[in-house]
Amino acid sequence: VRSRRQRQMCIRDRLKTAGKFVRRNNFDDATNIWKQLIDSDDKDLASKASYNMALASEIKGFLQTAIDWAKKSQSFGNKLASSYITILKKRISDQKKLNNQLIKNP
Repeated sequence: VRSRRQRQMCIRDRLKTAGKFVRRNNFDDATNIWKQLIDSDDKDLASKASYNMALASEIKGFLQTAIDWAKKSQSFGNKLASSYITILKKRISDQKKLNNQLIKNP
């Protein structure tokens, strides 16, 4: 039991480390950590890592990728992911409308 507890603490520490990278706007190192945590046996941790990958993808402008990550987070039971997916879909729709307006009115 002790070994498993230590392992879980170590994994949770990695999630905190990723958070520190985010606060420094270092999303590349944060996403490297989150990608490793997605395969965790801890579904809550995998859900958080997937959700964070969605946020990072959105920040980088990859909205469809963000939706894919949010769906993965949702599959792990993240209740916040559903509303986030709706927001991302709306952003994609708004972006398409804006692009069409720019094409029509250069």
